[in-house]
Amino acid sequence: MDKLTEKQWLKRKDLNIHKTFKQYQDFPAFSNIEFNLIAACTRRCVFCPVSNPKYYELLYGDIRPKHITTDLYLKAIEDLKDIEYSGVISYSGFGEPLLHPKLELLISLTKQHLISVRVVIISNGDLLNNSKIKGLFDAGLDEIVVSLYDGKAQLDKLRHIVKISGVPEEKVFFRRRYFNGRNYGFSISNRCGLVNIKSFDKIEVSIPLGKKCYYPFNFIKIDLNGDVLYCPHNWKKLNIPGNVTRNSIWEIWRSKKLENIRHKLSQADREFLPCSLCDVEGTKSGKEGYVAWENIQNI
Repeated sequence: MDKLTEKQWLKRKDLNIHKTFKQYQDFPAFSNIEFNLIAACTRRCVFCPVSNPKYYELLYGDIRPKHITTDLYLKAIEDLKDIEYSGVISYSGFGEPLLHPKLELLISLTKQHLISVRVVIISNGDLLNNSKIKGLFDAGLDEIVVSLYDGKAQLDKLRHIVKISGVPEEKVFFRRRYFNGRNYGFSISNRCGLVNIKSFDKIEVSIPLGKKCYYPFNFIKIDLNGDVLYCPHNWKKLNIPGNVTRNSIWEIWRSKKLENIRHKLSQADREFLPCSLCDVEGTKSGKEGYVAWENIQNI
């Protein structure tokens, strides 16, 4: 049960990407997939867009899906099976994944169809108890990363829960996200302009950044309604390249729209939405996919 610093977290994430990186049909494939399972959260953290009570209404409209359906999720998993995906699948996104009513089923279906993938939950830990965490790992979960918002008492409580559950301690990780030592233990981004970073002692940067970004070379995010995003920081859901209800994930990955985005970001051009609003450096992990893509351009 390690307590990860931000540097350790990024190093671990990049190692997982490196270990599972491969090409499909002679083109660099993504090795990091994030599913947003639900439009709800147990918290309203000040540095998160969900702190705005109208956030989900703005994102999905008046009639919004509550969570990803089993059928839609299974369609995405079958798309991944078609390309022999063997990377990381994480549950995180715009809500708290433990709120999904069929979370154990989704994990089980993933492991049935994609034997080699690594399934990771990123959670605030509010809903964890010994039976819940045991059920998740019995379903096939590989790892859970808990973001700590309440201090050492929360850490002690969760460590006790893990101990009595019988889950191997090496499968549970903690990240500090409570204020201590003039910071929250991680880099707070503006979530494409939805968060006022001035409130968190962060040096304001001039945007667009004018820097390369590796996200669309190794990452995709699948939202609960099937929308595919190429960046986890795009909390406004701008410039969406496709939806899995209309196209396969691989078709979207190889789409002209996403390829144009890659060309721009490879030239440090962020003069388009949502990248023109983003203050994230974007080069701390995932370089391998970018380098492989660039090599193809030079052939």
